[in-house]
Amino acid sequence: MGGLLDRFNLLWLLRYRFSYGLSAAKSFYLLTATGKKLHSAELMRLAKMESIEEIVSALPQPYQSLLARSASISEMETVMEYYSLSVAAEMLHRKSNLLARTFSYVLLREAEVRFLQALIKGKQLGFDRELIGKAVGVSH
Repeated sequence: MGGLLDRFNLLWLLRYRFSYGLSAAKSFYLLTATGKKLHSAELMRLAKMESIEEIVSALPQPYQSLLARSASISEMETVMEYYSLSVAAEMLHRKSNLLARTFSYVLLREAEVRFLQALIKGKQLGFDRELIGKAVGVSH
């Protein structure tokens, strides 16, 4: 759950600051209080930064490595989503507590449903296979 909060906070921070042009204070105010690695003080520090590149270079690992080569916020969103799903898949196979495994299972199934919907919509709209594959994260 903490990793998902990190993902949401980071992506919304970037959108608020650089897509919507909100101030650092207003952007920080709109975020949740905590996550796994991005706690309140860290989010406040990041919100004060003046560029996406500066924020990415100040992120803790593994977020910094994951996002270092992303060219846009939407690309970062995709990278963070797949990272979250990979963490959920790992958690599902661990002997961790039942609640964590159940939450991971629900996240993974929800992602599968979204990918299937994208596949079906792409076929209905007559998009080519490569574009559909890109939308659902499959490379040919």
